[in-house]
Order: sequence, then C-alpha cells, then structure tokens
Amino acid sequence: MSPLEFKKAYLNIPVQIMCTTDLTSRFSPRVAIKEYRNRSINFKASAKNKLISFMRRNNYPRSDRTAAARAFNGKASLAECKRALRAVWHSGHAGINLQNYCKANLGIDCSGFVNNYFLREYGMRKTSIPGYYQNGRANVRTNFNEFEAEDVLIWCHPSGRLKTKGHGRHIAIIDSVQEDYAGNELRATVVESTGKLGLIDSVYTFIKTTSRSGVYEVNRPKKPSPRKNYVRVVPVV
Repeated sequence: MSPLEFKKAYLNIPVQIMCTTDLTSRFSPRVAIKEYRNRSINFKASAKNKLISFMRRNNYPRSDRTAAARAFNGKASLAECKRALRAVWHSGHAGINLQNYCKANLGIDCSGFVNNYFLREYGMRKTSIPGYYQNGRANVRTNFNEFEAEDVLIWCHPSGRLKTKGHGRHIAIIDSVQEDYAGNELRATVVESTGKLGLIDSVYTFIKTTSRSGVYEVNRPKKPSPRKNYVRVVPVV
C-alpha cells in the first residue's frame, strides 16, 4: 500500500456494527478519520474519559480501551480506529452520526500517520521524529536524484537543526517523485496530516538552499505560510 492509498484508507474506514433493532443484521457505515485539532484537546479529553469509563463498566478488554485512547490521541492504526468506533457506537455517545463525532474528537496526527504506515508495511515500531532522522541520517538526501517514494520529510531550521519541540515540529512522507526536475527545483507528491486540514496530499516544490547541504525549502500549496518551511529528507527503508 502506498502512502496515498494508506491516507485514503483512513478516510474510508468501514465500521461493522450491530443494529439495535435487529440483532441478526449488521451494517458498515464508512467513517473518515481525518481531522486532528489540538485546540480542542480539553474537549477531547472529556469525551475520551467518558468513553473509557463506559468501556470499563461494560467489561471491554484492555486492548480495546487502549485502541480507543490512541484514537483520541491521534496515534491509532486502522484496526484500532475500527475498535474505537464500534465502542463509540455501542456507547450511544455519537447519537446516530459517527462522522460528526469523529470530526469533533478523533483523528490522526503527523507522526501517528507516518508511524502507522511503516508499522503496517514493514513491521517497524513507532519512533520519534528525531528517531526517523537518526535512522536515516547516514543516507540523508543531498541531491534530487536520490529522492524516493517513502522517504520522510522532517521539518528543520535553515541551518539543518531539527525542530523537535514546540511550534513547527512536523513530519510527512513522499508518495511519488516527479523525475522531470530541472535546476534547483523538484516536485513530489507528499502525504501528511496537518492540524487544521487533516489528512491531505499535495505536490510539494523542493528548492535547494545554499545554507547547508541536505536542507530544502519547500512550498506547500495547500498550506501556504508567510514563513519559509525547511526540511531534511531521509530514507526509512
């Protein structure tokens, strides 16, 4: 599964749940796990605690409660999202609209998406954003002809120092690279989860910088900013 296909899977999760009016029939609504808004974190905590309490009272296994907590925290896999959504439906907390509940409470953040992609495709356990860089720094991409699908972008300062805390920390993954680059620019399709737009893909433009080898300025068409964005690009597999 490519990063773009993985993104589409999060936006189209079938949740098999049982009808309350007919115990012999089941149906599978399609729910998009898309948005992850840090600004509503207190509201999310309240909803998470309410759901976990329901699950404890109804003897849900610990693994299901963990899956639910990870879904609220932006770290859940596709399978964990399904388990969390079934519990949400059974609790009645979402009413009849799971999608609206998800929009308000659940989501996947940038590192959660990247971690779950490599876990699914390669069995790689989750790592930190600096961990991705350390794993790939021996082969950090310093030339456009080295870029490959599944390389990760790690946001950094113009000097190349990684942004590992606070504002500006981010990670994304390349789905495909356009081979017809010229001069100091290259284009590639990048998949990412952002705080305001949720899961998106767009064609980034990478621009070589003169400040340090292996640092690229990037233009993000779906999330323009007055501030320049700089990244290091490293291989993971």
